[in-house]
Amino acid sequence: MELKVTATEAQKILSQIDNKAFQRGRKAHWKVGQTVSEKSANWLYCWAATGMGSVRTANAVQRAFDRILKPGYGTCNITLEQAQRNRYDRTRKKNKLGIQGTKHAI
Repeated sequence: MELKVTATEAQKILSQIDNKAFQRGRKAHWKVGQTVSEKSANWLYCWAATGMGSVRTANAVQRAFDRILKPGYGTCNITLEQAQRNRYDRTRKKNKLGIQGTKHAI
């Protein structure tokens, strides 16, 4: 996936999300350089979809996702189950960005 902002700015945006579990996960799972790794994008999507039980956190992560990633949260053509599976699949190496209709796959 493409960043809309610099890697430093993306870190800053994500660091402002007020959730301790999210912040611990960010340090362990958010891997970004010129692009975002597929596992990182799927990790962020999972948080945006569920907020790990917090609607407030889910909304904050959705806004952050939209600010930093292209395509945005609302245009990703993926289910939570797919994102969870992709996040933990050790055989997936490349970030594949597909277009289906008006939505994008992570």
